[in-house]
Amino acid sequence: MFFKIVYSLLNFFPESNSRINFGQKKLRQLVAKKLMLDCKKNVNIGKNIKINWPEISLGKNSGIGNNAKIEGALIGDNVLMGEFCSIYKRNHEFSSKNRLIIEQGYTDDALVKIGNDVWLGDRVMIMAGVKIGEGAVVAAGSIVTKDVSEYAVVAGVPAKQIAERK
Repeated sequence: MFFKIVYSLLNFFPESNSRINFGQKKLRQLVAKKLMLDCKKNVNIGKNIKINWPEISLGKNSGIGNNAKIEGALIGDNVLMGEFCSIYKRNHEFSSKNRLIIEQGYTDDALVKIGNDVWLGDRVMIMAGVKIGEGAVVAAGSIVTKDVSEYAVVAGVPAKQIAERK
């Protein structure tokens, strides 16, 4: 609880990459190491994130963008994440037309897995249980509903492969 309060106070500090430096990047790293499932070295934790701390693992040299919302994810090394990304671990049930949606509950939790050397552009949404392969690029504004192959470049709603990294 103490470190959650500390993180909320750090939201009054400038962004980690700001020219104004009060040590906010190091302080946010310290908080993440105390709250996350696992947190490696040289990470960047964004400002104003809404995150389920104990269900997040963050690899070395990776970052969580400002204003991100993450319910549960295993994030690899050297991952770039833009601002306002959303990563979900569950969804609402809706299959029965004989019950109100509000009464159907949720799907089982399924953490998102993001490989090493991945770039998620601004405002990317990743749905529960999706795997993003090593070296993949997800274009800004994309909604990822299915697994992404290694070194694939995907874009759109829903995200589809448009290229491959060489």
